[in-house]
Amino acid sequence: MSGRSPLVATREQEAELRMLSRSDVRGKADPASLALCFVEVVEEDSPPGTPALHWRLLTTLPLGLAELDDSPPRRLELLR
Repeated sequence: MSGRSPLVATREQEAELRMLSRSDVRGKADPASLALCFVEVVEEDSPPGTPALHWRLLTTLPLGLAELDDSPPRRLELLR
């Protein structure tokens, strides 16, 4: 590990997926919809000749990154 402290840009988006309404596919206990959060982290200042970091995360956990300050180290810490 190089030990560099990258400058990153983060973004998030929430989406809700509706389940199939066909009873032969969906079980009785299945929810009618599923809430998902998508997070993307992109390094903005990678060293020359080094590929930029680029992470994508899809989760059912609420993230609330928009409520944080713009401190990239704090945002990165939450995504680890």
